Amino acid sequence: MRILCVDDDPVILRLFERSLAKIDLPDYHYLSTSTGNEAVTIATTTPVDLVLLDNILPDIRGLEVLEKIKAVRPGIEILMITGHASVADAVAAMKNGARDYIEKPFHLDLLREKIYNLVEYRLRNREAEDYRFAKEVVENDAGTQISSLETFIDNMKKCRSRVIAILESDRSDADKLKSIRSEISDSTGGC
Repeated sequence: MRILCVDDDPVILRLFERSLAKIDLPDYHYLSTSTGNEAVTIATTTPVDLVLLDNILPDIRGLEVLEKIKAVRPGIEILMITGHASVADAVAAMKNGARDYIEKPFHLDLLREKIYNLVEYRLRNREAEDYRFAKEVVENDAGTQISSLETFIDNMKKCRSRVIAILESDRSDADKLKSIRSEISDSTGGC
């Protein structure tokens, strides 16, 4: 689990890091930056699962960072964090793919809860994707096996029909037996 924290305030970045350390995260890696452009570069070139993103950055706005990241990596979960909140920004963030939005100053318990919820959401989505993939593999394999079985059954029905026709013929038993053996050995249809 890679989490990228984006804020121009080094105190907030340390706070993020300490908060994340207190959450039991699987295979956790902390990444941080203080600029929006670097955040876009990191998030679009490195496997990142979650971004904690400040809306006011020195180079570009967090909403623009959000849009750029989501355009390239729509599966990344993003939690917008800002000290200059507005309803319009919150709505824009959610419309553009942010999973949640909180205001500074925030209580550490609230931050941990939101992060934990996003991590759980991400893990459940991965489990669901793994399940869908496994189900698809099983269904494809079952389809192939069923098709092979149906072909085998069709061939056995044809063989049965040919054998019955031979048995019902007026030939001698020895000729019938020879014909059946010949039918079985010469047949490409699985008889």
